[in-house]
Amino acid sequence: MNLSIVTATTVALLTIASSVRAGNCFSPDTIYSHFNLDEVAVSSSVKQIGKLETAGVSSTSIVIGSAQQAEVRSLKSISGQAPNFFMPDYGSSLTSAIYIRGIGSRINTPAVGMYIDDMPYIDKSAFSFNFADIRKIEVLRGPQCTLYGRNAMGGLIHIYTHSPFTNPRTEVAIAYTGKTNGFNVSIAHRGKLSDRMALSAEGFYNCSDGFFYNNALDRHSDFTKQIGGKARLIWLPADMTKVDFTASYEHTDEGGYAYEYLGVAEGEETYPQWLGEINSNRMSGYWRSLFNAGAKVEHQFDHLTLNAMTSFQLLNDKMSLDQDFLPTDTFELDQAQRQRTITQELTLKNRVPLSFMNMRWVTGMFAYHPWVDIDSPGRCYSGG
Repeated sequence: MNLSIVTATTVALLTIASSVRAGNCFSPDTIYSHFNLDEVAVSSSVKQIGKLETAGVSSTSIVIGSAQQAEVRSLKSISGQAPNFFMPDYGSSLTSAIYIRGIGSRINTPAVGMYIDDMPYIDKSAFSFNFADIRKIEVLRGPQCTLYGRNAMGGLIHIYTHSPFTNPRTEVAIAYTGKTNGFNVSIAHRGKLSDRMALSAEGFYNCSDGFFYNNALDRHSDFTKQIGGKARLIWLPADMTKVDFTASYEHTDEGGYAYEYLGVAEGEETYPQWLGEINSNRMSGYWRSLFNAGAKVEHQFDHLTLNAMTSFQLLNDKMSLDQDFLPTDTFELDQAQRQRTITQELTLKNRVPLSFMNMRWVTGMFAYHPWVDIDSPGRCYSGG
């Protein structure tokens, strides 16, 4: 058994923040870096005790409108919009490292946490995913371990999708930017089933031929194909109770590791005819199947709000790498993993500030249990 439990309690004082309006957004100064581009849409994490801009944390909020949806397709796309945030756009989705203020992890457990509609994403191999129906992204810089545990040393990312209650509509987006950058299509529908129930469903497909050409295989090395979808059902069984079900699936097939042969460091060159060329005779790449499901129950009492979040994540992936990078068989490596994770979170916070110094508080418990199976066979070939 590998059971981890994190408990956290925090008390914060409400602060008063003043800002100067400039059009439809707030004018930032050198410290205040919260940009509110959509004043109608309001959201808050179950662990936040007030508006994010009044909290004692350095943060940036990015509201994605319909015009921006085609531009922001993944977290890598916001590296130029969120200060001190960087997600490299290289390699495969297996190494989806995120750096905030220079703190991150390329291997092992992540140093930056991520939540989507209050559902945690545990493994960094799941951080690179297609943005379908995303409404808002919040980047919290600096340690958030008090409320979010060990994987939030560098910061935290909150991602919110559109609610089928507040934003019912059907959206279709199609983009084609050539074979290199690819073809993208997505469709989303949100609507009410009744006064107390609403449903949203999205689907997407992305593909591209890539840029780097492999002479040995006579094809591009860095092609990508992604297909997936998501469904969300919100049910209001009572006036003060909300149940939120979410399920998503994504399949990714990527070519990769387009390394060219640079020759030997010392001595006579063995393969001068292949210098400076990509000539791997075996296809390298990354394959991933990702499934996430969660159920959040929220009940508001007269003075308290109770949230319970249960989630399940299934990650199957495989990485193949022709490590000799030559058109002859010498050495090849595979790495496959199957990871299943169950999480349970309980959060309790006050709705009405305490009379003493206008205080708010939040407390809770988080537990998760992962099952991980990893297989990394290597193959050596004679006569290479």
